[in-house]
Amino acid sequence: MSRPLTGLALTSLLAIVAPTASADPTTPPDQTSVTPGKLSFDAGASDHVGLEPPGSPTNASSYGSISPASQTPPLPPCGNGASVGDCTPTTTCEADPGSPTGYFTVIALGYSVVNSDFLVGPPCRPDNPAAAQSMPTAVLRAFQRIPLPEPRLDIQPPNGKTLIGLEAIFSTEAEPFIRNLRLLGRSVDLRIHASSYEWIHGDTTTQTTDWPGKPWQRGTSIDSYITHIYEDTGNVQPQVRVTWSADYRVGNGPWQPVNGTVVRTSPPANLQVLEAEPKLVAP
Repeated sequence: MSRPLTGLALTSLLAIVAPTASADPTTPPDQTSVTPGKLSFDAGASDHVGLEPPGSPTNASSYGSISPASQTPPLPPCGNGASVGDCTPTTTCEADPGSPTGYFTVIALGYSVVNSDFLVGPPCRPDNPAAAQSMPTAVLRAFQRIPLPEPRLDIQPPNGKTLIGLEAIFSTEAEPFIRNLRLLGRSVDLRIHASSYEWIHGDTTTQTTDWPGKPWQRGTSIDSYITHIYEDTGNVQPQVRVTWSADYRVGNGPWQPVNGTVVRTSPPANLQVLEAEPKLVAP
């Protein structure tokens, strides 16, 4: 327990902490000044005596060595990776086509182990609409990050060989799928599908279709396939480049097109183009 300071002890401490005249011999004695201070004492801490400059606040916590136990640093704002309960909720006005004003209030609570925790509040109007991230922009960015299947090019005749003047049949697979996301505090469905196919033949020619082709089937006309006829012998490396498009909806709202596409290209296939040699055989 702290003991009260006697008059003699207090006088001695004041003599120690009070400013004194400069000991610099270059300073004339008549220019030395001492500004009287105000004594402060924190009975809640250990015995501590100091001088505060005139006009300074009386709160002793302005000194680094004295900080009341009740004072705690403010929590960081949520939305920067802080966990739930370790941050101060933040409120933003985010664009959303389902709102009557075009914007909803989104309250960031922090991050849990599984996902981000947000609450959606009432419709709002942002102070700066141009600075608010729109839902279409958020959807496009999410679409560009979704892992898409790598296309594979199938060629017939099989075994990596074909002939000059013979139709080589190309096909691939690209099944549509739906992915559910949570963006700007809302549930968003993405309906993803392949919208075009560029067939790179490997001989400086290409063709583009809106369907993936199909493997050869007995009895089916050659016009029902995606084909290419090579005119020169040699080794070529054909590929297929698939363009993926998507539609999205917010909650149970209407489907809308995503303003952008994602392209994936297959690894090159090795194909040897040969020339057939005519031979006479006995009947």
